Amino acid sequence: MIHQALTTIANALNAHLKSNLGHNEDIVALSALKSPDGSRDNHSVNKVAITLVNTAFDAAMRNLGYRTQGLGNTVQSPPMALNISMLVTSSFNDYHESLRFHDEVVAYFYQHPVHEQVSDKISKLTIEPLMLSYEDNRNIWQALGCSYMPSSVYMVRIIAA
Repeated sequence: MIHQALTTIANALNAHLKSNLGHNEDIVALSALKSPDGSRDNHSVNKVAITLVNTAFDAAMRNLGYRTQGLGNTVQSPPMALNISMLVTSSFNDYHESLRFHDEVVAYFYQHPVHEQVSDKISKLTIEPLMLSYEDNRNIWQALGCSYMPSSVYMVRIIAA
């Protein structure tokens, strides 16, 4: 579900950026920003990179409880819901280009906070910006082992179908 959700978001953001900024090639990539050997991930160079930084179950959805369905003893669990944090980074060699792309990223997520009927497994994605403290933001970049680049962190709520 996580891969499908991030891929859906990446594809939608990519279409928006290609349309608004007049590019023919793909601009958005799912990327860890660094390869396991510590070098920069080539998939993120001169791209907008989407990186998973945290995953948590949505306790509120889980606490809805189970429902009995029909006349029998069929028990239906509540739909699974996950909250994931994604870092969206404008990873361009030219800082001005990074800022230009990041402006479009912020605008896209502001204009498109909900994606519905994503697939047969995901009924809804909601995307909202996370307001991180300076220290929390620094900690993410330290954990990734990267120097800071223009970026935002978003909480994505995935609701299973």
